[in-house]
Amino acid sequence: MKSKKKRISKSSKQDLDIKKILVIDAADVDKKYPMIDRKATQKEIDIDKKIREMLATGHYNLNQIAGMLKGVNLERVKKVNNERK
Repeated sequence: MKSKKKRISKSSKQDLDIKKILVIDAADVDKKYPMIDRKATQKEIDIDKKIREMLATGHYNLNQIAGMLKGVNLERVKKVNNERK
């Protein structure tokens, strides 16, 4: 009797190559497009929006706005005020 040779099918070899390529591509994508924390970004946008609304009414000065909003300092209020003008 002849002994059978162990053969690797071509399809399984190609599948392995494709998986290697996908892993490499996924690593490249993470470097190009870092993850953005959407909740934190939206929170910053909302704070700027509140500052603009308070400045638009004209009832408050910069120090009062900085004191009323949590996590806002005077420099940030001044920056938003300068962007408005």
